[in-house]
Amino acid sequence: MTGRSFGNKWFIGGAVVLALAAVFMQSAAEATSRALRKRSIPIRRHLRDLDIGALSDFRFIEDMNAGTDVVAGTEEFIEWRFSPTVKQFAGVETISLQAYYYSTEGRPPIIPHTPEVCYRLLGDHVSSINATTIDVDLGDGSGFGVPAKSLRLTQNPKNEPRDCCVLYTFCVNGEFLGDRELARLKIAMPWNRAVYFVKIETVASVPSNGDFQMAFEAARNILAGAIPEMVAKHLPKSADIEAAAARDVSESARAQE
Repeated sequence: MTGRSFGNKWFIGGAVVLALAAVFMQSAAEATSRALRKRSIPIRRHLRDLDIGALSDFRFIEDMNAGTDVVAGTEEFIEWRFSPTVKQFAGVETISLQAYYYSTEGRPPIIPHTPEVCYRLLGDHVSSINATTIDVDLGDGSGFGVPAKSLRLTQNPKNEPRDCCVLYTFCVNGEFLGDRELARLKIAMPWNRAVYFVKIETVASVPSNGDFQMAFEAARNILAGAIPEMVAKHLPKSADIEAAAARDVSESARAQE
């Protein structure tokens, strides 16, 4: 009986230790999950209030989503159409500017599909994809190169073929990136406790026998005007990111309820 009783004590003791370990590990996992939960960062100024005057070589034509139910995964976005006003871009039919801002409380923000995927799904032919750089001037004597992707695709609406230049870039917490997977990696980093993500895209079209290089230059021009305006007045600053990251975890949890 003594050996049996001794064995039971060891069994009970082991069970108690395992139970306590399970409780501790669960609490630690919950604490870690709360600490790593992403905080949202409010945009400083709505994208719809973007100063069109910054795009001096183009005339605003229409808001492409006015009166429609566009599903963009965010309420903070613009989809605008322009036409060129300068002889330099006279062969460009129309050009669009699209920007989408994502920042989600409690989880990483959405990263939508890239244009080469979306346009192919619509039946357009993508003939080339290249990396490029957009030089932007911040207006204070400083500037920087924005990495971007350039697509050449062919559309055929109403049997009227046209070539389109698509230029797009991403921005994660103020850093511009030309690669979707790199943007995903930046967002996932545990030290980025507060995260916002922006996709900025433009599409310039020319007739199929037109000058594609002109479409490319027009697309680059409109992004070179829009990006500094977004950085200066709309996208969060470093202090906004730091303030969101420092926000109390309990406050972040309450915001989800």
